[in-house]
Amino acid sequence: MKKIILLVEDNPEHAEIVQLALSKMTDAEIKWAKDATEALKLLQEGFRPHLILLDYRLPGISGKEFLEKLREMGGVDARVIALTAEYISKAQLIKDGCNNALLKPFLPDELLTKIRRYLNGS
Repeated sequence: MKKIILLVEDNPEHAEIVQLALSKMTDAEIKWAKDATEALKLLQEGFRPHLILLDYRLPGISGKEFLEKLREMGGVDARVIALTAEYISKAQLIKDGCNNALLKPFLPDELLTKIRRYLNGS
């Protein structure tokens, strides 16, 4: 069974790096949303990922606001890994609704390790 990943990232270069890293996972399918508004629309239309990779500093609706709207929407049972270039405490990210975080820039293998851990349920 394919694992579905939603990447919410406004920077095309960062999105390409993540997608390239994820191409090593044959059991995963990735969908890219260029901002939080596009991601929320997909979710409202019934798209149900297993994991959301969320750029935390998005233009318009921020990562934190996206998580608030996600909670309000309900019905989406996905783990969330925040991707951020700025340090935000893990305690704050967990309070906001993230399960984990990666500080940009990160190594592709570091990303894959975290993704596999969440997709395999640990």
